[in-house]
Amino acid sequence: MPGSLKQIRRLLPGRSLLHLSWIVALPVLAIMLYWSAGTLERYRELALRQLGDNRLYGMTLMHAGSLEFQYMLRTAELELKRSLDLLPSDDFPLFHLFVEDARIRQLDSALPKSGQYYQGAQIIQNNKLVPVKVKYRGDFAIHWGYFKKSWRVKTRKNNLFHGIRTFNLITPKTGHIYSNYLGYKLADILGLLSPRAELVKLNLNGRYQGIYLFVEQISESLLRNANRLPGDIFSGEELYGKDIWHGIDKELFASAGFWEKSAVNNHYPIDHRVHLQQLLAAIKGTGERWDKAEQDWERWALIRKLRKI
Repeated sequence: MPGSLKQIRRLLPGRSLLHLSWIVALPVLAIMLYWSAGTLERYRELALRQLGDNRLYGMTLMHAGSLEFQYMLRTAELELKRSLDLLPSDDFPLFHLFVEDARIRQLDSALPKSGQYYQGAQIIQNNKLVPVKVKYRGDFAIHWGYFKKSWRVKTRKNNLFHGIRTFNLITPKTGHIYSNYLGYKLADILGLLSPRAELVKLNLNGRYQGIYLFVEQISESLLRNANRLPGDIFSGEELYGKDIWHGIDKELFASAGFWEKSAVNNHYPIDHRVHLQQLLAAIKGTGERWDKAEQDWERWALIRKLRKI
């Protein structure tokens, strides 16, 4: 009987598979070590050294590990598609940005502060390499702390990009990449003054990065491109991230002091905010005055839409 058992064991594939298991185990172990090292480094950079309080941005060790794993899968997917020439062939314009590795390391050296300083770069415009300056854009870590960065690009004064001096290449904070884009297009349909916006594909140093939202930075050039006279433009955003002030109302429309001037009318002092204060007072108004203003805005929007049609 013992001899029969030995013969049976020899016939089973287990021994051979056991000897060959290292062929599978070594690559899996290498992948796990690479993922673990990346996870710890990402957590250290975003949650410990840079931000101090990881609760502010929701970064946990589990979150960092999930991001690292998703990045590895996405990188492998793009490399496979690139080798098989299967990258997207949709109608989105392809934008080329070139930033030297040393410049990127400088941007990444002490985030988020280091990402706020412009570095030299180049873009392709009219089939030529054109010098520009770039930095990371956005308050939240999802824009500058992860693998797909949001960029702000600034051209030279004598070499604008289709009439635009400064523009943004934005990675969305959520999967609803179309929401902001549709808001800009709706404003355009209604005849409102709005920055140029479109969806583009981005190549960074020749490597495909995915879909981005191209948005013109609000400035005096916005007025010039729309054939408007120079004037005050106020811009603002909700008080979160680095702009947060504890103990005060975070609502942007609560005070004219929360807004910044993106363009200046030189006929008024730099701190002139009367028109903005009047607008905010009307927005916060109630009763007959507010009802009449709301009816006027709806009537005006309908007229502008009909004119477009």
